[in-house]
Amino acid sequence: MSFSPHVRRFLLVAHLGSALGWLGAVTAYLVLAVVGLSQPDAQLVRGVYLGMGEIAWWVIVPACATAMITGVLQGLGSPWGLARHYWVLFKLILNVIASIALAIHLQPTDLLAQRGAAAALPLGSLEPVRLQLVIAPAAAILLLLTNLTLGVLKPRGLTSWGVRSRHSRGRAEPSASAG
Repeated sequence: MSFSPHVRRFLLVAHLGSALGWLGAVTAYLVLAVVGLSQPDAQLVRGVYLGMGEIAWWVIVPACATAMITGVLQGLGSPWGLARHYWVLFKLILNVIASIALAIHLQPTDLLAQRGAAAALPLGSLEPVRLQLVIAPAAAILLLLTNLTLGVLKPRGLTSWGVRSRHSRGRAEPSASAG
């Protein structure tokens, strides 16, 4: 499958916008998580966790889904392919890992948001969950920055499927400026 240059550009812009939005939203989420962990003011902490729940569901989840869908479509409709080059395959694997981790991480986010909405938070008993809400987005930022780096640098290297595909089609590897 191959898309026209206009469709590929649209997908590239949509992918970059959603992936960078995902990175920015996770960064904002991390800042709120640090505030929630470090502040003694229970009312502030309740508001922080309510806000984190909204950011997670209304910004991070849609950005993650959009980045994943547009990335797969780009891979399917461009010369890079979805499994021809190691960097594309690694980006896909990292996106799948990040999406699964996000789905798992929504549970503690929802727990603190619901507890914050219902009543005063028993901050001491929720310390492990509150710490998890700092560690997970910090790890996600590293993963998303790795994906960003792979997408910009496009390190050379064909998978075995890519080598077979290139030999059967007689094509050269796309230039680093394509994409």
